[in-house]
Amino acid sequence: MGKKKYYFIFIAAFVLLTIFIVMRCNTTNIPAVPGGGKVKLVDTNMNGATMLQKTSGSSGQTLIFIGHNTYGSDSGGLKFYDTHDATLKDTSIDVDVADFSFSSSNKMYIMGPYNTYSILTGGDPSTWTPTELLDGTNNYFGGSDMVLYGEKVYMVDPGGWSAPYNNRVYVINTVDDSVTTVTLGAEFQNEGFTSIGVYNDELYYTDTDDGDIYKSTDLNDIAGSLSPVTTTTESATGKIYFNNSMAYVLVGAGPSTVNEGVYMFDPSNPGAAATHFQNSGMISAQYMVFKDNDTAYVTHYSYGVYVFNPSSENSNYVIIPDTDPASVTGLQDIILDSSENMLYIAVNNYPNASKLMLVDMN
Repeated sequence: MGKKKYYFIFIAAFVLLTIFIVMRCNTTNIPAVPGGGKVKLVDTNMNGATMLQKTSGSSGQTLIFIGHNTYGSDSGGLKFYDTHDATLKDTSIDVDVADFSFSSSNKMYIMGPYNTYSILTGGDPSTWTPTELLDGTNNYFGGSDMVLYGEKVYMVDPGGWSAPYNNRVYVINTVDDSVTTVTLGAEFQNEGFTSIGVYNDELYYTDTDDGDIYKSTDLNDIAGSLSPVTTTTESATGKIYFNNSMAYVLVGAGPSTVNEGVYMFDPSNPGAAATHFQNSGMISAQYMVFKDNDTAYVTHYSYGVYVFNPSSENSNYVIIPDTDPASVTGLQDIILDSSENMLYIAVNNYPNASKLMLVDMN
């Protein structure tokens, strides 16, 4: 009887040890983050990862689409991460993807630097076929940023890499894919509009050269209603976001940038100054996402993902541990799946293959 007792104790210990080893092996590539969270990197086997979008799959699972933009040097494309089986999958889309968006009419719109496409979605993404769009004069067109608002997609194109610019806004009607081209005028040739946002039926643009911010107050007269709003006074001024009645503008690392990071202004207050989040330090801010009014996440180009309180300009910026591994650089777009409390980040990682970063915040 004594031998049987020790035999069962030995078996139980062996089972527990086996479970422990399996659990350790399954989490080897997902290091625990102090205070909650785990980080995982998934190779996309492509270059130029920049933008992300999420949608639902046929089984109700979340699909994370990741766009790759190579500016014509080689083929870009679109892949997606299926959260149901935790795998990265291919689509049939092999065009440059500088930005993209899903519309309410079961369509996806892809903007490249030189071309734009409409895609009917539904079913297996590997069967999706892009249809190239032409502007009102039957020319190909692209842009640097886009926003979906109602039944229309608004795209901004500075029309060049440096002044004098030829800023244009392309308006795509998602019902029939018709395109309207709006030229913003020679008086704005020194302003390189590279980012676009929408708030309260008004379009906002940021100038990448010196940080000036403009808006069009009438969507039916985009050029005629264009006027200045405020400025960050910084080069490399980029994306603009809106949350809790406030506007947020991101500044990266530019040739003459003094204060990188996040800026905030009140869009309802004409002439309001853009306030720099002083505690952000020198963060080359790329993209951000809001969890709620008191929590936002921002990507720093080379040094990880930071969390801060967007409601307080004195908020400290705290890096999420393990989001700045030495093996990657070029953190870009970031999205939040609030249902799973997961962050997804596109990692350009040039000149090496791009990656999708997953951060489990549970």
